[in-house]
Amino acid sequence: MELTISGSGFEAIRKEGLLYVDKTETIFRMIESHRMCFIARPHLFGRGLLHSTLESLFSRGTEMFKGLAIENLWKDRTYKVLRFGFGGIRCDTAENFRKSALGALWARTSGDFIDESSSPEDFQDIASLMHEIVRRAAPGSIVLLISGYDRSLNKCLNNPELFREISSSINDFFSEIEKGSSVFRFVLVTGVSRFKDQVLGSGHLIDDLSLDPEYAALLGFTEEEIRKYFGKYLREAASSVLGVSPDDVTENHVDLIMDSLRRYYGGFCFDREGKVRVYQPWSAMLFLRPDGRYCFSDYWFGQCDISPLPELQTRLIEESLEGKDGRLSADWNDFTVSPDPESVPGALSFLTQFGFFTIKGTDEQGFSAGLTNLEMRMDWARILVLGIMRDLNTDRVTAVTRSENALSRPDATAKDISSSFSQILNALSGGRIETEEEACRLLTIYCTGSGFDMRPHEAGNGRCPGSSVNSLTA
Repeated sequence: MELTISGSGFEAIRKEGLLYVDKTETIFRMIESHRMCFIARPHLFGRGLLHSTLESLFSRGTEMFKGLAIENLWKDRTYKVLRFGFGGIRCDTAENFRKSALGALWARTSGDFIDESSSPEDFQDIASLMHEIVRRAAPGSIVLLISGYDRSLNKCLNNPELFREISSSINDFFSEIEKGSSVFRFVLVTGVSRFKDQVLGSGHLIDDLSLDPEYAALLGFTEEEIRKYFGKYLREAASSVLGVSPDDVTENHVDLIMDSLRRYYGGFCFDREGKVRVYQPWSAMLFLRPDGRYCFSDYWFGQCDISPLPELQTRLIEESLEGKDGRLSADWNDFTVSPDPESVPGALSFLTQFGFFTIKGTDEQGFSAGLTNLEMRMDWARILVLGIMRDLNTDRVTAVTRSENALSRPDATAKDISSSFSQILNALSGGRIETEEEACRLLTIYCTGSGFDMRPHEAGNGRCPGSSVNSLTA
């Protein structure tokens, strides 16, 4: 099957014969075990594909599931599916959120779930509209799929009053869903952040599966899945990256590619027991796609919403640099309840949910978290450098930018690197970078952010951006 990165929904993937990693057995277990559930995962981990898979299953049965695990498991009938996302809703004021959210939900429900003669002006907000949907529905007749429930909340974290107003509106909406729970055959709510106890109604009826070991691999790819479904592309990558004839690629060559994939894109954990590890699917597939030249790059960062980071990154990173093995710890209560961004544990929990850190270890009391892989190391380096550059004057920014251009070239030489170091040192030779140690730390961060692995290693093994062969030994 063809591998493509198109953001296509489930039915488009199946109709076009594209590669689909079969998670439907796990999906079936989730549906059978939980009537209303919530899952938090970082951006680009496949939440949208999960929603479109469920939409197809509940609305059309197994018509599009031929050959998949659920085909022989599913015996249910079809349902009306209400799929609603909070993405794109205005949240600069509470009133704009109310109007925008109401309009978006109305567009999804008019005619199918409420009287066609009604209009958005008949309802005060999304809670009152949901109340009407529930009032008109027969028991067990609706499947409700809600994505990005936290999108607006994440954008107004730095405005406590606005956050409270919007979270209150969302809470009222989910309270109506809870009150009318009997009309729903199945409900799935997904997002990035776990504001569950403040936002999702009472939280008593919606099961939080975010850290459930049984669903730890529902989103993202396990190593076994990559080997099973992407075997053809792993071999092609091995041939291209290692310079081996396609006919001469061995399992050892494939293992080398897998080792690099693991170090760059693996290591994410969404498991309260800390056992199951998955790969970032977006980045892994972008590396493996044939037209991508098999380049190990930080694909995720450019597509990720980093709006909450400016207020959290500096404090958390400063603390993590002083922590044991680069890790920080937090209590499970800080992770399951809406985190307090003003505290280090709250910031750690929040950024772990966003995917910038991941769970490294667990016990009964809490978890430890740290940087996941090389891709995340490079992304954090970029974030830190951006923070540092905000405090530099124009001349220094120019020097650093010029150096970045030199370091980012695929043909960068040792002389280029040396020259860039000198330019940065000259630019920082006064002002707030006062010691050689501070300057070296900035250079280490900066070069890491440009794609160079600054850890001690044998000569000649540094990674030059765009060079896939060298990246294997970075």
